[in-house]
Amino acid sequence: HYPRLGIGQLFERMAADVTARGVEIHCSTTVTGIEITDGQLTAVLAEGPGGPERFEADRVISTIPLQALAPMVAPGTRVAAAGLRHRGLRFLNVALRGDHLLDGTWYYVAEPRYVMTRIQEPRQRSPEMAPPGHTAAMLEIPCDPGDPIWMMSDDELAERVFDDMQALGKPIRDRALWWFSTRTASAYPVYQLGYASLRDTLLDAVDAIPNLHTIGRQGLFRYVFMDTAMEMGWAAADDAMAGRPADSRRAMALDQDASLREADATTA
Repeated sequence: HYPRLGIGQLFERMAADVTARGVEIHCSTTVTGIEITDGQLTAVLAEGPGGPERFEADRVISTIPLQALAPMVAPGTRVAAAGLRHRGLRFLNVALRGDHLLDGTWYYVAEPRYVMTRIQEPRQRSPEMAPPGHTAAMLEIPCDPGDPIWMMSDDELAERVFDDMQALGKPIRDRALWWFSTRTASAYPVYQLGYASLRDTLLDAVDAIPNLHTIGRQGLFRYVFMDTAMEMGWAAADDAMAGRPADSRRAMALDQDASLREADATTA
């Protein structure tokens, strides 16, 4: 059931469908603030390619990091927000000659001396993810904005990855055709001691606004997987259509596995 050309096809198809229904999608646009009137969110402020923008809103479903959203609602939560952090990721994508690289879809790399923590081969999910006679490797590399790995050029990072792959017995330097990287600053919530109390402070502030939903891994500061994040989107849409107030705890209750992971993290 995996999409032929990758998971992005789900969202491209969804975008095409809603656009055909008259929905406007604003890409490359950063939320900078919100307006609240009489306890209700009334507008979202943003910075787009053409400059500042203002979007009036009856209801908002947010997936931006919770520690960025809550201070927009309640400036007094800035201290709690500063106590939460995400771990970033950089993805190095390498196009390769040859039919396959791995025997499975992905390998985890647990040794800290290697720069990557996971190696994925998209063609193992769908043969149409690469042309005949070719494949690709996607290396997941934990780092944070501003640190040395984050700031490396693609070529410098590729050289480091080529050395590590050689040491792992999966040489790709001579097979590599070209490469590029992408970055995400808020990939994983970091469960430090005391994080749950700080998160509750932020969620309480957001939940005080009945027409503002915060969902997803970043929006709830909760380590959920893609399927659960999508289910949260459906649930938020159902609440909006039914006129029910937003409730972040109801969204979190959709994922029991995350509850177990959080319990383990808190115990540790």
